[in-house]
Amino acid sequence: MIAPRTVPYATRARDGHEWEADVYAPDGIARAPTAIVLPGEGSSRVTPAFRDMGSALAGRGIVAVVADHWPAPGARIMGEGGAGFREAVENAVWLVSSAAELTGIEAERLVVYGQSAGGVNGLFVALEGDGAIAAWDAYCGGAIAQQTSGSTTAGFKVDGFVGLNGGYEAPYAMRSLNADLGTFMSPFSRLERPARVLRFVVGSRDEVIPAPIQARHKELFEALREAGHDVAVTTVDDGHIPTTGSPGWQASVDAITGLATEMQ
Repeated sequence: MIAPRTVPYATRARDGHEWEADVYAPDGIARAPTAIVLPGEGSSRVTPAFRDMGSALAGRGIVAVVADHWPAPGARIMGEGGAGFREAVENAVWLVSSAAELTGIEAERLVVYGQSAGGVNGLFVALEGDGAIAAWDAYCGGAIAQQTSGSTTAGFKVDGFVGLNGGYEAPYAMRSLNADLGTFMSPFSRLERPARVLRFVVGSRDEVIPAPIQARHKELFEALREAGHDVAVTTVDDGHIPTTGSPGWQASVDAITGLATEMQ
């Protein structure tokens, strides 16, 4: 097991809450492939499956940043005009854009991984690339206001995305609560972004993502493929939330490894 180094990465303006990420890294390296791991709502960097994922990736020579980025479980994600949702996206943008600053290690390749709600934000950042900062800033009306520390770095490039049971179209499904946010966050709104390498892992026993959204995801995967993105979908015998060593967990680790070490 490789032990993590815990680092703060942002402070919320309204109450001083400090967000933290765990960095898992092989010893004595200055440059390595890097994966940003975004757990879903209700999970965290210390959830055993994600803690073990970070250690497993580091054991394969990959720097893994496993980050808390969602508001506390039970928070009204779409309440207050989607404030909690916005905060999570802002955190995801910062984590990906400032990976080298956060880890102190230059990223040879940069892969974003998201499970469930983490997949929503991860896919957004992966598709937008360094345009994510400007796009999100424009959506928020000119400022990313919730963070008082931390910085964003233009020019980053996401080399690949892996998602496990992502709620990619959940924001669109919740558009009755916040129509603008739902439309903005839908991947269908950014099909024409530069081609990305996208790997989707789907649990056949997913009990959380509603059937209508799962059906829309099938349409999304095909639309992304038709738009020129490199898309592969793997279905595994697993539920929504992975456990260490479960089919969804293993497929995720393998997919991240494949993208992170490709062309090395």
